[in-house]
Amino acid sequence: MILRLKSWFLVFFTLLSLPAFSENSVFEGVEISQGHIRETIPGTSISSAYLTIHNTHQQVIKLIAVTSKVSPRLELHEHSMTESGMMKMRQVPYITIPANSEVTLKPAGLHIMIFELTKGLMAGEQIPLTFIFENQQVVNITLPVQSIKQRHHHHH
Repeated sequence: MILRLKSWFLVFFTLLSLPAFSENSVFEGVEISQGHIRETIPGTSISSAYLTIHNTHQQVIKLIAVTSKVSPRLELHEHSMTESGMMKMRQVPYITIPANSEVTLKPAGLHIMIFELTKGLMAGEQIPLTFIFENQQVVNITLPVQSIKQRHHHHH
């Protein structure tokens, strides 16, 4: 009985400590910034997301999953160079963000693959993503979709 009560209190206090609204991040000490999702190429149902995860905690955190309502299947992937200079892509079970540092998900490194999109993603759309960390901490963010044609406004 005491045990059950104690865990109920834990749940209650966890709920209390969650901010009611937060665009950038819910999980204290983790910030996700500079993110975007690639516009889909017409006729394909795959996209990818790039962003920076900043960990201000004193301990390592692990991103273990990403979910979104636009796709039933998001995977953590890593591009790496083989010794022969070939790029290979593999799925990774998690992404580790060391204490007090940041990890940038980018085209030639770690990134999030979005498969089985129900519809194409158009530049300018806002896509909600939920990042799930190892300790079941969750961060909800919204990322803009960016055109794959790299538009440089400064020099034409």
